[in-house]
Amino acid sequence: MTQVFLPCESQQWPEDKRYFKLISSIQSAEEFRRYIEENTREETSSDLASTSQRLSCLKGLAIFLTDIASEEEKEIFFNKTLPFICRSASCLDVLIPDKGVPFIQQQEGAYVHLGRKLILSLLANAFLCTFPHEHPLGKKSKSFTFERFFKIFNSSD
Repeated sequence: MTQVFLPCESQQWPEDKRYFKLISSIQSAEEFRRYIEENTREETSSDLASTSQRLSCLKGLAIFLTDIASEEEKEIFFNKTLPFICRSASCLDVLIPDKGVPFIQQQEGAYVHLGRKLILSLLANAFLCTFPHEHPLGKKSKSFTFERFFKIFNSSD
């Protein structure tokens, strides 16, 4: 059975772990937005996403945080929520089952049991846009990130 290709199975994973640590230390919406703007560049590779591409996905979140969120919401997000999301995302590699996560097709008679911490880590990785858009075997996969949601706030896209 085909396995879901997870971010921690990518060559990008060590860089992702540094990315999680770095963005979890950001303390303000302005600092977050500035970091994204300074570290995002246009890339032609659609293979495995780079940190720059991951940050590009978060532009809409940065706009929401700088232009819409209240001061109280920003404080909670940067002091509690973002560090929690980053910690949760970074432990994916130790939470995946030994046999991986099977890719189950619609109308296929199968099931999979995933623990709560694994689900939390998968959602955290989706929030931080670390899931690759393409399986290393060349199979296109549906996007499992918050990229489309964040684009709601990004008027330039």
